[in-house]
Amino acid sequence: MAFDILFSSNHDSIMDLSQSNISNIIPGRFLNTLDIQCVFTGTPTGTFSVETSDDKVNWDELNIDSKEAIGSGDTHSFHINVISAMFYRVVYNYVSGTGSCTVMPVGKVI
Repeated sequence: MAFDILFSSNHDSIMDLSQSNISNIIPGRFLNTLDIQCVFTGTPTGTFSVETSDDKVNWDELNIDSKEAIGSGDTHSFHINVISAMFYRVVYNYVSGTGSCTVMPVGKVI
Protein backbone atom coordinates (compact mmCIF):
# COMPACT_ATOMS: atom_id res chain seq x y z
CA MET A 1 0.00 0.00 0.00
CA ALA A 2 1.34 3.45 -0.93
CA PHE A 3 0.56 6.68 0.84
CA ASP A 4 1.58 10.32 0.51
CA ILE A 5 3.54 12.16 3.14
CA LEU A 6 2.87 15.87 3.47
CA PHE A 7 5.92 17.21 5.25
CA SER A 8 5.40 19.50 8.21
CA SER A 9 5.82 23.21 7.58
CA ASN A 10 9.41 23.18 8.86
CA HIS A 11 10.39 21.54 5.56
CA ASP A 12 8.69 24.27 3.52
CA SER A 13 10.96 27.19 2.66
CA ILE A 14 10.46 30.77 1.60
CA MET A 15 13.54 31.89 -0.30
CA ASP A 16 14.59 35.46 -1.13
CA LEU A 17 15.28 35.58 -4.89
CA SER A 18 17.23 38.87 -4.80
CA GLN A 19 20.34 36.75 -4.12
CA SER A 20 21.49 33.15 -4.48
CA ASN A 21 19.72 31.03 -1.88
CA ILE A 22 19.20 27.48 -0.56
CA SER A 23 15.97 25.93 0.75
CA ASN A 24 15.50 24.03 3.99
CA ILE A 25 16.76 20.45 3.89
CA ILE A 26 14.15 17.90 2.79
CA PRO A 27 14.52 14.38 4.26
CA GLY A 28 14.45 11.57 1.71
CA ARG A 29 14.82 8.54 3.95
CA PHE A 30 12.07 5.91 3.45
CA LEU A 31 10.62 7.78 0.44
CA ASN A 32 10.08 6.17 -2.95
CA THR A 33 9.19 9.37 -4.82
CA LEU A 34 9.51 13.08 -4.09
CA ASP A 35 7.82 16.09 -5.68
CA ILE A 36 9.15 19.56 -4.90
CA GLN A 37 6.97 22.47 -6.03
CA CYS A 38 8.53 25.94 -6.34
CA VAL A 39 6.11 28.87 -6.53
CA PHE A 40 7.92 32.11 -7.26
CA THR A 41 6.83 35.74 -7.51
CA GLY A 42 8.40 39.02 -8.57
CA THR A 43 10.90 39.49 -11.39
CA PRO A 44 13.64 36.91 -10.73
CA THR A 45 16.21 35.85 -13.31
CA GLY A 46 18.27 32.82 -12.31
CA THR A 47 18.12 29.04 -12.20
CA PHE A 48 16.69 26.47 -9.81
CA SER A 49 18.32 23.09 -9.23
CA VAL A 50 18.08 20.24 -6.73
CA GLU A 51 21.02 18.91 -4.74
CA THR A 52 21.38 15.65 -2.78
CA SER A 53 23.47 14.59 0.20
CA ASP A 54 23.86 11.62 2.53
CA ASP A 55 25.62 13.58 5.30
CA LYS A 56 24.27 17.19 5.06
CA VAL A 57 27.85 18.36 4.39
CA ASN A 58 28.76 17.23 0.87
CA TRP A 59 26.14 18.19 -1.74
CA ASP A 60 25.88 17.14 -5.41
CA GLU A 61 23.55 18.53 -8.05
CA LEU A 62 20.89 16.04 -9.08
CA ASN A 63 20.87 15.37 -12.82
CA ILE A 64 17.33 16.57 -13.56
CA ASP A 65 15.90 19.52 -15.46
CA SER A 66 16.62 22.89 -13.94
CA LYS A 67 14.23 25.78 -14.38
CA GLU A 68 15.18 29.28 -15.40
CA ALA A 69 13.05 32.00 -13.78
CA ILE A 70 12.64 34.86 -16.24
CA GLY A 71 11.14 38.17 -15.21
CA SER A 72 7.77 37.14 -13.73
CA GLY A 73 6.09 34.83 -11.25
CA ASP A 74 5.61 31.18 -12.18
CA THR A 75 5.66 27.65 -10.76
CA HIS A 76 7.92 24.69 -11.37
CA SER A 77 7.96 21.18 -9.94
CA PHE A 78 10.82 18.74 -9.68
CA HIS A 79 9.60 15.12 -9.87
CA ILE A 80 12.12 12.65 -8.45
CA ASN A 81 11.39 8.92 -8.77
CA VAL A 82 13.23 6.13 -6.97
CA ILE A 83 14.74 8.11 -4.12
CA SER A 84 18.26 7.06 -3.15
CA ALA A 85 19.73 9.99 -1.19
CA MET A 86 19.09 10.82 2.46
CA PHE A 87 18.62 14.58 1.98
CA TYR A 88 17.50 17.03 -0.73
CA ARG A 89 17.43 20.81 -1.12
CA VAL A 90 16.52 23.38 -3.78
CA VAL A 91 19.22 25.84 -4.86
CA TYR A 92 18.56 29.18 -6.56
CA ASN A 93 21.46 30.72 -8.49
CA TYR A 94 20.82 34.46 -8.81
CA VAL A 95 21.44 36.44 -11.99
CA SER A 96 19.26 39.55 -11.53
CA GLY A 97 15.86 40.82 -10.34
CA THR A 98 13.94 40.29 -7.12
CA GLY A 99 11.20 38.05 -5.78
CA SER A 100 10.45 35.22 -3.42
CA CYS A 101 9.93 31.49 -3.79
CA THR A 102 7.94 29.08 -1.66
CA VAL A 103 9.33 25.53 -1.79
CA MET A 104 6.84 22.79 -0.87
CA PRO A 105 7.90 19.09 -0.82
CA VAL A 106 5.57 16.08 -0.93
CA GLY A 107 6.85 12.49 -0.73
CA LYS A 108 5.37 9.03 -1.25
CA VAL A 109 6.20 5.92 0.75
CA ILE A 110 5.44 2.48 -0.65
